[in-house]
Amino acid sequence: MGFLCPSNEAMIRDGVGRYADRLDSLPNGASVRAMVKALDGEEPLPFDSQNVMRHNSLQVSYAEQYIISRDENFALVREIISTNPETKRGPRFIVG
Repeated sequence: MGFLCPSNEAMIRDGVGRYADRLDSLPNGASVRAMVKALDGEEPLPFDSQNVMRHNSLQVSYAEQYIISRDENFALVREIISTNPETKRGPRFIVG
């Protein structure tokens, strides 16, 4: 299961709307069509292990307070924080 920000979904749908006639000629056109079908609830969007790892690492990097694991396995979290200690606090806005 994954969650997608509504603004990202809108950006994807806007791109598909603009380039629908050329989508099949793009290298990732089939993937984009599959994503839209998943967003529409027509079929699931399967991820390979690299997709899952990337998705999970983004969730860890952007987490503000809580990280939840169904099996109490936080190895990825520990690895990300040890490699990039700044991710322990999450991203912060800078006003200048």
